[in-house]
Amino acid sequence: MKKYLIPIVSVYILLVILSFYIDPNMAIALFKIHTPFLTAIFSYLGLIFTTAGIIILGSLLFIKKKTYIPYMVVGYIITGLIHIPLKFIINRARPFAELSLAKLPDISYDFSLWNTAFPSWHAAAMFFVVPFTFKIKSKLRYVWLVLALLMAFSRMYFGFHYLSDTLAGILIGLGAGFLTLKIYEKKKGF
Repeated sequence: MKKYLIPIVSVYILLVILSFYIDPNMAIALFKIHTPFLTAIFSYLGLIFTTAGIIILGSLLFIKKKTYIPYMVVGYIITGLIHIPLKFIINRARPFAELSLAKLPDISYDFSLWNTAFPSWHAAAMFFVVPFTFKIKSKLRYVWLVLALLMAFSRMYFGFHYLSDTLAGILIGLGAGFLTLKIYEKKKGF
């Protein structure tokens, strides 16, 4: 796996860069598929997986492996410390604002007035947990992966993020998760 890491990460970064070229078209296409049913599903998903929910549910996955939890908390904070400066350095407008897309009813867009789009924090936070779920071979690992993908998609669906914002968030989350897991294994002598 180690010999494939650099090529895989390089291809992924290239995909993030290339996605900048299709971002506006993708955002407009997603705007056209809005339905009350999809909006309700993604709204509930967003309510469940706020930052606190991610920490709580992520921690519950590891009751059997309690020694992961302090490392996960520190790794999660580091993910935020990587994420926040990128948002302010890149300072990218949200798709709904930049493309003048109509806001969905009953969805709060207030946070986006002071916050920028690139990268997606929700995607980073959800995907941070993925390496841990696969390491402990949790029965819920595929459920968590599907929920993480749905969360990432929902951020694009609502017009909060472009595809490139979401892909970058996924990369940051997975990278921080794998790095945190590596540090844990090194400290524990695995």
